[in-house]
Amino acid sequence: MIFQSATYFTRPSETGVALRCSTLPKLFSETSRDGMSDRVSTAKICAASQTLANSRFRAYWLVAMWKKYMQCSVKTILILAFVSFQISLPLSGEPIRPEDAKKHAGEVMEVRGEVKGFTTGGGMTYINFGDAYPRQAFTIAVDEKKILDRKRLGPSFGREIVVKGRIENYKNRPRIVLQDIGDIRYLPVDEKSAIEEPIDGAAARGRYVAAWHQILMRNDFEKIEKQAAAFEKKEEISMEGMWLSLRFFAALETPDDLSEGGWQAAFQRVERWQKAFPNSSTALHAKAGLLVSYAWAARGSGFADKVTEEGWEKFRERIRAASVVLESIPEGAKRPYFYDTRQTVAMAQGWPKERVLTNLRASLDHFPGCFEIYFAVCIHLLPRWHGEDQEWQKFIEEQTKEETPFQNELYARVCWAMTDYYPNAWNETGILWPRFKAGFEEMERRYPASMWNLNHFARFAKINDDKETCARLLKKTEGREDMQVWLRWNHFEDAKRWVME
Repeated sequence: MIFQSATYFTRPSETGVALRCSTLPKLFSETSRDGMSDRVSTAKICAASQTLANSRFRAYWLVAMWKKYMQCSVKTILILAFVSFQISLPLSGEPIRPEDAKKHAGEVMEVRGEVKGFTTGGGMTYINFGDAYPRQAFTIAVDEKKILDRKRLGPSFGREIVVKGRIENYKNRPRIVLQDIGDIRYLPVDEKSAIEEPIDGAAARGRYVAAWHQILMRNDFEKIEKQAAAFEKKEEISMEGMWLSLRFFAALETPDDLSEGGWQAAFQRVERWQKAFPNSSTALHAKAGLLVSYAWAARGSGFADKVTEEGWEKFRERIRAASVVLESIPEGAKRPYFYDTRQTVAMAQGWPKERVLTNLRASLDHFPGCFEIYFAVCIHLLPRWHGEDQEWQKFIEEQTKEETPFQNELYARVCWAMTDYYPNAWNETGILWPRFKAGFEEMERRYPASMWNLNHFARFAKINDDKETCARLLKKTEGREDMQVWLRWNHFEDAKRWVME
């Protein structure tokens, strides 16, 4: 259940999808043996996309990605835990463009722009408009200490936001130092384009999730039911090769806001939905996902030994309630989201491995091309949860030892997802670059238009000192560099210089 999205957004998940928070809860740091580690009340975590795109996943995903690539602090991770598709009332007045902000230094203004990147350093998080660092037109500077307890701010690639504050010029660049969480708002997405545009990468996934969440918020249950019925007839695959129905359902499991009132409003909306469509299995899927998110909200974001007895009691009660709802879904109405959410329940309740694999086999019997269930099982098999050292690696090697059309792609996608859980994955996990590379080459043949996949392939080639492959991919993606992947222009430019040496 939901972060790979988000919509959310920050550093996108490596798997090329906005992994659902319920599927891939991530950790702030080393966790206790029972796997109940720091979990950000959601979110997921991540988008967008926005990953990985559900509130539960977002925070965990951000932790793994930022810890891995930016070595930023847990405080910074908390800053990035905002559910980016939450729609707030617009700020008053006519916002100025990022390019015009410099002329208004010293004035309190509203600035409207599209998030193109973010960086961290010196106890600050910097959200960039116009372009990624260091080519940004405008920056929102966020002091970690001031919003540490807010846990509701997170940049979303490709999303438009409005920020209000006093503009200052810093190193010849305009910026606003955020003073209050209420001074920043995410703007609604254009639903038609967000749903109909090709989905490739975290930003597009995030907008897609945000659009469906907006539709849910205005109680357009009929439109949601029609889309769910369309997925039952034929699953849609994104340009990058992932199942869109998981993104769709992720939008339905998110509360109105993270207050208790927001949760209750979300459950009341599901009740209205069920009254309007008494036989809706889609509403049951959404309610189960919402209950899982609600359970994690009760547990909180601390280490297992820091969770209160009341928190544990509510967590277990809500997980049990989610399980009851899941098992009430008729066999013929179960979607990939069902098995994904049930795997989240399995992790929360500590199911034995054989029972987990039974759920996996049932999912693959119905949806053999859905890779996400493998991601969820491998998370379950991490030592921090319910597995042993090297157990997920042995599992995926066993699952991909037979020659099949998707043998190498499955290996690559799973390993791609699992790199999020290690500070230095290529030295710690035993991932085999030749097999990983073969899997990406399969993806390149199947999804040649995906710049998300190709940019990641180039970056992984750089990490593994495969200069020839990196050079070929940089040439192929020339002019279509994805800063959701490279994060900073200097990272990308370093790769270009390297292949020319």
